[in-house]
Amino acid sequence: MSKQRARYETARQVLNAGTRRYLSFGGGVNSTALMLWLLDQGIDFEAVYADHGCDWPETRAYVAMLTERSLQTREADQTPCRSQ
Repeated sequence: MSKQRARYETARQVLNAGTRRYLSFGGGVNSTALMLWLLDQGIDFEAVYADHGCDWPETRAYVAMLTERSLQTREADQTPCRSQ
């Protein structure tokens, strides 16, 4: 078995260990890809999006669209952005 395949199998074992899983979802390419992979693999998880007040309006709209489509997203409590 290749190293890459072994790492994949280890990740699957950890993800299927029966613990509650959360995805820190920021609305970007990487968290979207991981969310789609988790859904494709049938892995149960809850996606959490935390808007710190600095996100682009398009990001907020994208997260809202995903929420409306009943994907497992939840907005965390908002905290003020340090740059504001």
